[in-house]
Amino acid sequence: MLALLVIQSFPAEANVKSLVPTTVQVVKVRQAPPEPVIPPAIMAKWQKVAQCEEGGNWHVRGPIYSGGLGITEVNWMAYGGWIYGAEYAATPAEQVAIAIKIQALNGYAGYVPHQNGCEHGW
Repeated sequence: MLALLVIQSFPAEANVKSLVPTTVQVVKVRQAPPEPVIPPAIMAKWQKVAQCEEGGNWHVRGPIYSGGLGITEVNWMAYGGWIYGAEYAATPAEQVAIAIKIQALNGYAGYVPHQNGCEHGW
């Protein structure tokens, strides 16, 4: 984040150099979170969900559901996905981490949805 000085107006005879600082302090707002570690067997199950939800495209941006798992922006934000940015821009592991959190906090810990009707297509 850059700190900027905005000058709306000043007289033509003003010394502009005295009004504008010569250095700008750059402040790091936050560190990017580390990539979540999802065990390969669990990731494979969620990959099947992404295949059913969005044809395996982890970066779909839709008007209601986005990302490979079709998570709404409201849920993405409510369950902490904001630390990774937008759901459609998050990595598959980041999306799965939030999906696991959503499932766990709603009484479905360890459950990976089978996507009704898609289960036989795998």
